[in-house]
Amino acid sequence: MVERLWMPLLDSKFDGRVSDLPATYIWARTRRMSGARDSTGKETMGWLEGGYETLIDALAERIRARGGELHTGRAVDSIVADGPGATGIVVDGRLEPFDAVLCTLAPPQRQQLLDPSLLGRVAADRCRYLGVICLLLRTRESVSPYHTLNITDRRVPLTTIVETTHVVDAEQVGGHLVYVTKYVEPGHADLTRPDAELAAEYLGHARTIFPGLDTAGVLAQSLQRARIVEPVHVLGSAGREPDSFPVPGLALASTADVYPEIVNGQAMVKVADRAVAGILQRLPDRARATAAAA
Repeated sequence: MVERLWMPLLDSKFDGRVSDLPATYIWARTRRMSGARDSTGKETMGWLEGGYETLIDALAERIRARGGELHTGRAVDSIVADGPGATGIVVDGRLEPFDAVLCTLAPPQRQQLLDPSLLGRVAADRCRYLGVICLLLRTRESVSPYHTLNITDRRVPLTTIVETTHVVDAEQVGGHLVYVTKYVEPGHADLTRPDAELAAEYLGHARTIFPGLDTAGVLAQSLQRARIVEPVHVLGSAGREPDSFPVPGLALASTADVYPEIVNGQAMVKVADRAVAGILQRLPDRARATAAAA
């Protein structure tokens, strides 16, 4: 069982690097997937019409209705500090002061923004990270009889093939959506190969599993790549989770705070709830009263 099932699954998910994985990963993954089916084995997953954009638009509308402001398309230069804690952010070279700053970047990314005086007071990141390569296909016909197919045959160097239109209404997206995915170490060569070459190769791997997936049946495709996507909590992480509020005025909340669960939408909502509650608790009385009134 271990050699024929678990080792190939872990190898494909973690790009061959498995020696530092805790058993909590298997527990979390099994628990997560069993919760997506009822007692008869039927899928019980749902979906948002329009995808996450629907949720983002609703949140933006609610924020504006409560008097908040959204500034999109602007890069933050740094998170600044004065004395004991964070005091604001620098955007386009100008300081924007705030009572609290919430940074949702993954730890390797946020390190580039933190004021030097904050770096020594933020706990060292204990995670390593996986990148991802995903060829998204919109096909005329259904390709797979499964929503998710995790690949144990290592002759096919993919992690999983997901056909989301077993849950999402195919009519809503004008076809069937198929994700051909491989999780990789951040230094993997596929992250820098030419798009057309890589897309053709990944399509070929998918056709090895599903020969009926012919080029004529592909209505559209898009290749997406990212070096840092999923945190990997290594052995010894339990009880050593970083402080989400390391200094006054600064809150940290990212996918790295999901533990011992695996990263998913529900788990991130829990992280967000904890972050908001902690920020409100730490705000000065004046700012807390204003937030409550909103």
